[in-house]
Amino acid sequence: MSKPKAQIWYLDFDIYRLVVWLNKKIWTEIFHEEKLKGDVRFDEPMTEYTSFRIGGPAEVMFFPEDLSDLRSVLRGAKRNNIQLFILGLGTNLLVKDGGIPGVTVNLKNLNKIEIVGSQGANPPLPPFTLAPLRGAGFTKGGGGGIIYAEAGVPLPMLLSFAARNGLEGLEFTAGIPGALGGAIIMNAGTKDGEMKDVVDTVTLMDSDGEIKTAKRDDISFGYRRSGIEGMIVVNANLKLRKGDPEVIKEGIKDHIKERKNREPSGLPNAGSVFKNPESVPAGKILEELGFKGFRVGDAEVSRVHANFIVNRGKAKASDVISIINAIKEKVLKERKIVLEPEIRIVGINGN
Repeated sequence: MSKPKAQIWYLDFDIYRLVVWLNKKIWTEIFHEEKLKGDVRFDEPMTEYTSFRIGGPAEVMFFPEDLSDLRSVLRGAKRNNIQLFILGLGTNLLVKDGGIPGVTVNLKNLNKIEIVGSQGANPPLPPFTLAPLRGAGFTKGGGGGIIYAEAGVPLPMLLSFAARNGLEGLEFTAGIPGALGGAIIMNAGTKDGEMKDVVDTVTLMDSDGEIKTAKRDDISFGYRRSGIEGMIVVNANLKLRKGDPEVIKEGIKDHIKERKNREPSGLPNAGSVFKNPESVPAGKILEELGFKGFRVGDAEVSRVHANFIVNRGKAKASDVISIINAIKEKVLKERKIVLEPEIRIVGINGN
């Protein structure tokens, strides 16, 4: 009986290889038709693109070189009825074990940052480069308090750039991972400040590739929301205050030290799992209910901060989701509170 099973397995594997080959052929034709310039990768492991180090593969991952490329892939996906997911740095993200179907658009190449003055007007679309972050390109002090940055700029680089140019106001982002686009979409922040406090204008792109600019007062910022979740942030102007670079750097060190003392480090995680209810911090509720150290597979509620789940080795998304569901169920039963996840869960279930 073992021989027929082996033959069936090889037949299934051959069918799988054929499907993969056909999919790649179809995708290649679509990307050629849309005249896309960026890098295209197939079956790209999402474990390499999320801070959780968890998740199945992205069916297709595309790295647009510029806004024209981004616009083309959006329009191509809509025209061909293809599912599309926008990826930043993957720091507040849980990808399910079956991966992400369709096209995952990685915005890491949208990474220019510069000081543009004090008026808050977006400059003409510049070339996409991290050159200003490499030392000689820093503008010392000039131009006022407006920083122009694109969606793929990592927050630590943005903060470093601001500090070295004597601009304060972003210190609350110290220790927060992620890129600017996602930080604006979710209004990332701490008790010391949120993105809404520094945003001047935001340039957005819709699913048709159309661009619009929204002023700060046009955006419905709230706790971990912005009201622009259906749009793609492509760049923003941030209005900051003048300050002493050395004082700013000391403030950054203090913020990072504080975060390290109260949050887990050294193990992959996706940051705070749940939004804080109005009455009490989520972490305090979970600690009081005894969830620290609660484990499913290699996923575990942090012993340092109960509102973090860490990957202790080979955790699966299904392990993390099991913990999330167990927590929500017990908190509802014991405290009559409905916890809302802060992390974003995407993709399809595995086998």
